[in-house]
Amino acid sequence: MAPAACFFLTGLLGCDLVMPGTPRQETEPSAATVIVFPKQVTLGPQEARTFRADVRDDRGESVSSRVYWLATGGVIDDEGRFVAGNEPGRFRVVVAADARSADTATVTISSPSPPDAPSTWIYPGQDIQAAVDVHPAGTAFLIKAGTHRLQQVVPKRGNEFVGEPGAILSGAVVLTEFEREDGLWVATGQSQQNPRYGPNVFGSEVCKSGRKGCIYPEDLFVNDVPLQQVVSRSEVGPGTWYFDYEADKIYMGDDPTGRVVETSTTEFAFRGNHVHGFTVRGVVIEKYANAAQMSAIEAFNSDDVVFEDNEIRLNHGKGISIMGGANGRIARNYVHHQGQLGVGTFGTTNLVIEGNEIAHNGFAGYSMFWEAGGSKFVRTEDLIVRDNYVHHNVGPGLWTDIDNIRTLYEDNLTVANVRMGIYHEISYDAVIRNNTSLENGEGGIVVAHSPNVEVYGNTVTDNENGIMGVQRDRGDGRYGPYQIRNLYVHDNTVSMAEGFTGLRQYVGDNSYFTTRNNRFERNTYLLGAEPKYFHWENNGRTADEWRSYGHDVNGTFRSR
Repeated sequence: MAPAACFFLTGLLGCDLVMPGTPRQETEPSAATVIVFPKQVTLGPQEARTFRADVRDDRGESVSSRVYWLATGGVIDDEGRFVAGNEPGRFRVVVAADARSADTATVTISSPSPPDAPSTWIYPGQDIQAAVDVHPAGTAFLIKAGTHRLQQVVPKRGNEFVGEPGAILSGAVVLTEFEREDGLWVATGQSQQNPRYGPNVFGSEVCKSGRKGCIYPEDLFVNDVPLQQVVSRSEVGPGTWYFDYEADKIYMGDDPTGRVVETSTTEFAFRGNHVHGFTVRGVVIEKYANAAQMSAIEAFNSDDVVFEDNEIRLNHGKGISIMGGANGRIARNYVHHQGQLGVGTFGTTNLVIEGNEIAHNGFAGYSMFWEAGGSKFVRTEDLIVRDNYVHHNVGPGLWTDIDNIRTLYEDNLTVANVRMGIYHEISYDAVIRNNTSLENGEGGIVVAHSPNVEVYGNTVTDNENGIMGVQRDRGDGRYGPYQIRNLYVHDNTVSMAEGFTGLRQYVGDNSYFTTRNNRFERNTYLLGAEPKYFHWENNGRTADEWRSYGHDVNGTFRSR
């Protein structure tokens, strides 16, 4: 038998295909496609990254199948965790589901000469801001392992904050004393009250129906699980809580005995304004009481800001944002379980969003039609969104909204977001390529009221709709009318059991179908049992009707 490292593809590293273990049973699911994520990563020597594999059968449906991993330049275990070796260069990670199906990612291992470790150490209990204040600009700080509570840091130019493994910045305090009042548990003396949003903004409801407490930024956690905030004491029951701000009391319906109960009190962890070149790396940032559209870690009007390798969790508003500035980078962060939004940006140039996992954001009850979900990017120029894993967010996964131009989405994996996987709305020129969108609501990829968008090389499977263009009356923006024109959708693979691929318009103007240069070419479709999976000229269309309009004349149409 071939060695364990040589069981993938004939010819790979000179090895023949030999699956380990017992022969594969004919009754096992047949894997037609396996996709590895992320497609490209850069690691230092001995750094680790976990790769994921999604396996689909020939009908485009997810199947449970054992996968096999192979790596050059390092070692990889059965769960896809790759640990880089010491030799710099470009290497490969390969995943195979069976002899017919494999996919490859590229790993770049950087030079083994890391920068000097920060010489200024911050231990739990020390005041980080006080240390920043007494050291010059450009100082690097090592945040030591342990929980650093109630820290708020305004950095200086060039500051670097590096977290030792296990370093946590928490915006919450632990509650240990409770009284009983009318069958509820009560914590007194709670005088914290941070800035908040109103119940509506510009006529839009901020909170969704039944979740009016979303506007209050303070949260209550029981064993790291956020409870739902209600707006009156009479509504309190299991899983809910109420903050009587006038009486400085917190009411909860769950027995706190034997549990860790925390409430968020502090507005932000890091906030820089006109502070260029500062970095936050390797820190856990949790449980900050930031309002909607404000972030636990954020920069305003600051160039060359880097937020990377952090875990951002359980904050009330947004997790990470860069608002204004050029050449920022948000990379390899795990951004999960924010109340409103995982990542948000505004007015940036040359911002890179790369290699992040953005998941389960939107717990606080904000309306996803106002602003909630995985991410939202506004008024960016030359934005790159690459190699992100974006899943199970209450709203869109990746969302460019309002006057973004020259956007690139590539090699992202969006899965099971409540709205769209990728949503490009009232914006301009964009390329959306080589992404995978699985089981998202409303659509895998949706381009709305935006000109000059090219969509190609994507795999779009089992979303509520496939790849859709949408036109409503949204007026004009910074670079011209918000109108669908020059939408070019080509060489994608779209698998649908329901919904549509195509174009809808709600403005009574059929020129969007005839003279705006919106077209679909050379796509492959895997279709279910419904008669009509395409939308054109204001109606659902069969595959033959779709082709009669000149779309996908050289495309491929198959049954699932």
